[in-house]
Amino acid sequence: MSEISRQDVLDVLKPIWMTRNETASRLRGRLENIFAYAVSDGLMAYNPALWRGNLDRELPPPSKVQNAGHLEAMPLKELQEKIHCFLPPKNRTRQVILFTILTASRVGESAPARWDEIDWENKIWSVPPERRKDQKKYPHRVPLSRQAIELLKGIERKGDLIFCIDASNQGSKYSLRPLLQRMTGTKATMHGFRSTFRDWAAENGVPDTVAEKCLMHTTGNAVVQAYQRSDLLEQRREVMQAWADAVFEKYKEL
Repeated sequence: MSEISRQDVLDVLKPIWMTRNETASRLRGRLENIFAYAVSDGLMAYNPALWRGNLDRELPPPSKVQNAGHLEAMPLKELQEKIHCFLPPKNRTRQVILFTILTASRVGESAPARWDEIDWENKIWSVPPERRKDQKKYPHRVPLSRQAIELLKGIERKGDLIFCIDASNQGSKYSLRPLLQRMTGTKATMHGFRSTFRDWAAENGVPDTVAEKCLMHTTGNAVVQAYQRSDLLEQRREVMQAWADAVFEKYKEL
């Protein structure tokens, strides 16, 4: 492994970076994770798959790569410009869209959220196992940014459900897409905001493992998962606050 160089990594990534960028970005992240273990074990002197100050000198950032198959993902700069479309968040549509963006979650996780899933003291939203796509048998903890807490505090309680969308009501869940597109005048999708978050994380030096855990993705193989049992909550808390600040860069209040 000590013979693997930055150029070796580039030789693997360059052929697919412009045409299959999402796959290439994930591959780079996996390599960075593997090499991090090698560096800590003394098998490598440095990590040749690091992005910032390394591969970013040779490869354009994911947000700049025009992938025809992923036009539904709104670039961060456009999101910053369009965020006003959801302000003030006085109705359930705006509220659930903003909450989903701020938590980088899936609509199937956020739309049916319940008030008893919110830990106000510790600023955590616990997604129950039945709504976890990865099928793990325990809740997924999502650290809530200042903006997310402010949003929730401004929502009038009308029952157990925060956004009044039942988990069994699939129609309500997926009707957000046309509403989002009509409100923003774009072809963006709700799921695309997760890609926006992932690109932002990659461009701002967020460790791959932390970014993937923010998205409730499984990281590493079975061996890595066995050793890496922490959900990195406090590291993710810093990331989610930085993400919220970036989204609301032009607007300091909801």
